[in-house]
Amino acid sequence: MHGNIVFFLKNEGYGFILGANKIRYYFNIHNMNYSSPKENDEVSFTPQPAPSFKLSPTADNINLIKASSKHLHKFKNTPAYTKATAEEYVDFIKNTKVQCTKCGRYMIPYIIYPNDGLKRSICPFCGKTYKYFSPCFIATAIYKDPLANEVIAIRRFRDEFLSSFFIGRMLIKIYYRYSPNCAKQINKHKILHLILKPILNLIAYIYG
Repeated sequence: MHGNIVFFLKNEGYGFILGANKIRYYFNIHNMNYSSPKENDEVSFTPQPAPSFKLSPTADNINLIKASSKHLHKFKNTPAYTKATAEEYVDFIKNTKVQCTKCGRYMIPYIIYPNDGLKRSICPFCGKTYKYFSPCFIATAIYKDPLANEVIAIRRFRDEFLSSFFIGRMLIKIYYRYSPNCAKQINKHKILHLILKPILNLIAYIYG
């Protein structure tokens, strides 16, 4: 199948492709057969079923067809405004932008870079945090690679599940407050590694 990359976070290791069938497909960097992917690259890929009914289907064996540094502007100069055009435009926006959970508007998040590097993205309309980009300290300590398939899957669990509701966002904040010290203890004590890895393996299996 052919499609376009509509969202990719290099530091997080995952993104989404909008297929020719207008379905969004999740992928991680290990599914790609070329380097330096960017938004609106035209690609071919092998669609795979979703691991759960609540998740997106996935894309595998991704190959570059045509590189692009531009965003999609399919409707920029539409000659005639019709009901069909309007419906197609709404569908296009929903598949190429993300929806703020506070104000409900579809947008391209602003990335915040504090002095210590990439941290989070926010809604440009209301300022609400859309996504955190802090490293997964505990997962990285267990799998020894910040771009391991399991670590990328756990980031997806954080971004698509936990960040979607209030208690989940509180858990994320608690995690990033205490996880650096927890990661140090995991490296020191093998028993913690043995206890936590099966739990993380289950999350990674569901969201990978």
